[in-house]
Amino acid sequence: MHGRPFALSLSSALLALSLAGTDAQAQQATPSPTPPRGTAAQAAATPAPIGYVELEDDERYELTNAFANIDWRTFGRPYPGAVTAIQEAQQTGRLIRLDFSLNKFTGAKAADIADTIRKWLAEKNIHFVVTDLPAGVLVDVAKAVKDLPITLLNISAPDDNLRARDCQANVLHIVPSYAMLNDGLAQY
Repeated sequence: MHGRPFALSLSSALLALSLAGTDAQAQQATPSPTPPRGTAAQAAATPAPIGYVELEDDERYELTNAFANIDWRTFGRPYPGAVTAIQEAQQTGRLIRLDFSLNKFTGAKAADIADTIRKWLAEKNIHFVVTDLPAGVLVDVAKAVKDLPITLLNISAPDDNLRARDCQANVLHIVPSYAMLNDGLAQY
């Protein structure tokens, strides 16, 4: 998934998640009186950092692949789409006083990625992490951070097992599964 449709679906997901918040954010929030219009206090936006993690040397993004003796090239990683989504979310963010930012990490293995997510939560208050990970790595990361107030947004692993036997409560799927794609094709 690449380009504008990806950016729009991720923008929509970011907006919905930012409006919903997390339990940790709700507990930390304290009601404050609304400052008068035009003051600097009214203009201040709440930081809304988003994480983005990917796997180093991900085989899914090799320059060429072959299937049934047909060579094809991948579109590349979806990171540019995430950057576009953050830029587009900033327009809505100004209205609802949220300042979206994107923090990227490329890790060699699931443990490195999980450690970075823990560090982001502690140091940057990041509760939402966009994941460009193969299914097996995504499951390992999700299990490693399952006890934290973190929501992982799966943007690239369409494997059916992620919504069945390997389903994790802390993972939301942006990308459709293979079963969903096949169902759409059959209905077409």
